[in-house]
Amino acid sequence: MITKDNLRELLLSLGFVKDTTNINDVMTRRFSENDTQISVDFSTNQIIYPKEIKIERATTLNFSDNENFVVLECVCRLLKIGYHPSNIVLEPKTPGGREDGNYYGDILITGNDGVPFMLIECKTTGDDKDEYNKEWHRMLLDGGQLFRYYNSYRQANYICLYTADLINGISQTAYRVIKMTDNEERISSDKDLISYSSVTSNGGD
Repeated sequence: MITKDNLRELLLSLGFVKDTTNINDVMTRRFSENDTQISVDFSTNQIIYPKEIKIERATTLNFSDNENFVVLECVCRLLKIGYHPSNIVLEPKTPGGREDGNYYGDILITGNDGVPFMLIECKTTGDDKDEYNKEWHRMLLDGGQLFRYYNSYRQANYICLYTADLINGISQTAYRVIKMTDNEERISSDKDLISYSSVTSNGGD
């Protein structure tokens, strides 16, 4: 599992370097793909994302939860493969939850037109709890968090369950991606199958 104790090692594996221009204990990674950077401040336990990234709630911007480091790793990979920061939303708000009437996912990727493209839920792995595989099991049973988030606003084309761990000094990832489009031919061939479009309940919380 990625924790504060091995976070520096993770950052080194992702290409972060010590920021010698900062008086605090800061490591920074610059992304030439989109001329932006992410910094991690060990003096204040803060993760500093590009200002272009929309942040709808700030609970993933610190060291308070190990899941925040998985979110950090995922955002780094998105930027590295060319996603622009303005197409990334952290903790996107979706209606239907108990907390202030909304659910909060981890990451939303939008198209250049602002339309939601992929909703990502990040989970920890590599310990006895293994939240990633637990959540995948819940998704198979009743849809879990991701289907609940998706069903509350029905906009993303894909949902993704994502995890990262540090193994032998190297960041390693695993993910499950589900396309939220009905296969009409398959559904029509089996009366027991339920289409995404026919589901109306948000599943509770």
